[in-house]
Amino acid sequence: MNILSQCVLKRTVRKFNMSVASNIMKQINSKIGGESVRVKLPEFMTTSKVMIVGIDVCHQGKNSIVGFSASTNKHCTSFYSDVIIQAKNQEIVKKDLDRCLVKALAEFKNIEKGTPDKIIIYRDGVGEGMRDMIITNEISQFKETLKGHFNSANIPKITLIVVNKRINQRIFVQKGNEMQNPEPGTIIDSVLVENNESNKCYEFFLVAQ
Repeated sequence: MNILSQCVLKRTVRKFNMSVASNIMKQINSKIGGESVRVKLPEFMTTSKVMIVGIDVCHQGKNSIVGFSASTNKHCTSFYSDVIIQAKNQEIVKKDLDRCLVKALAEFKNIEKGTPDKIIIYRDGVGEGMRDMIITNEISQFKETLKGHFNSANIPKITLIVVNKRINQRIFVQKGNEMQNPEPGTIIDSVLVENNESNKCYEFFLVAQ
């Protein structure tokens, strides 16, 4: 190495930003399957194998695009993702969710050497009046797929969580004579919400972080 190269190298090292380098390494680590962060999960997720699925539909562009993402390990730090293209402004996903789930189950089995005991589905972007349509058109696809890959005794239980962000309800906490906003992460799951034991339907409010 000549003197000029040594000078350039030293100058480059001095200007190297460790914060930038750290972020780059985290991204590289994530892309090759490593873990940078783990979240403390509820106990039921540590004692059993749970797959978390997220589904949302984007209506920009010539078609509506369905985004599908599913966790593929018990720590929820690795994911399988896929897309479905459907007719413009079509919110309900009427086909191909079975294909996405089959591939997600294969990835889960490859990493965890087993299959999930429970599947929790977060469905975003639908109104309250569309819940029955989600169950009829989308959850039915999941159930039929699971029947073909599990025997009747081992079919994973499905929990559907419909996420509504644009709501009119506003929640406050009374402290003395003042009304304040609740702490971030506050959950309201009784008194103010409707819980129906007969159809296993439960509502809750979650104050965003």
